[in-house]
Amino acid sequence: MTIPHFLKEANVVVHEVKSLTTGQLKGVLGDPSSAIASAATKAFDKWDFDIKPRSDEKGEWNEEASHLVPAVHAFDGFAFKKLDGRSLSDEGFNYCSNHLRILDPIYGVLKGSDGVQEYRMELDNKALDVDEKTLKEFWKGLVTGRFVEEFEGQEAGVILDAASTEYSSLLDRVRLEAANIRLYEIKFAGPGGKNPPSATLKHLRGLFTRWCADNNVVDLVGAKGFDLEGYEFDRVDEGKKGASLSFKKRGEGGKEPAKKKQKKN
Repeated sequence: MTIPHFLKEANVVVHEVKSLTTGQLKGVLGDPSSAIASAATKAFDKWDFDIKPRSDEKGEWNEEASHLVPAVHAFDGFAFKKLDGRSLSDEGFNYCSNHLRILDPIYGVLKGSDGVQEYRMELDNKALDVDEKTLKEFWKGLVTGRFVEEFEGQEAGVILDAASTEYSSLLDRVRLEAANIRLYEIKFAGPGGKNPPSATLKHLRGLFTRWCADNNVVDLVGAKGFDLEGYEFDRVDEGKKGASLSFKKRGEGGKEPAKKKQKKN
């Protein structure tokens, strides 16, 4: 397992979480059930602040890190259930290390292979301040800067954004564009061109990500080949407010792109 880039910052966030009252912590967790809140509290209570990487500079954890799990195994939301990281082949796991980046409220951004301590927390909450900033404000500059660093030396970069709107907000599109990095939001149109329900959309995002890992997709051209569960490539939009890669139900017309209003003379 590899080491999260923002490990020091993650510990700062957890220190702030541990300083909250019980009521505030429930807000950070998204007001879960008592059982879930209890389990989440215990996870933060036993958080290991002292775990150290190996000293040989290989970017890996030492043998004492047996309580960590790869990020691609650690989460169980709708999208991650469909990604099903534990069933990835060795090639798929390596793909998730090299190409998948997971936006995260504790660690900022993770490779699929990064070893993490398991926890539960919501990104979009108002109960937690870190360095006198909201959690989103704390991470946005750091996470965007990390993406810019990862594309250094390349003529241009492409990000296929299969995250929710909440997590995508951690990426500063203006700064990415200035670094010649183009972000394409992954979109799906259901029957009749309508937006799928939220749960279905999460399912499809996870399915798309797994398909990319299984097929070693590394560019926009390769991503257009997604064809699972009756979906097929619809179009690429290159708008000033953001680019997107859209898929539609096979045989459907897809969703019509927004039309600009014409001024009357």
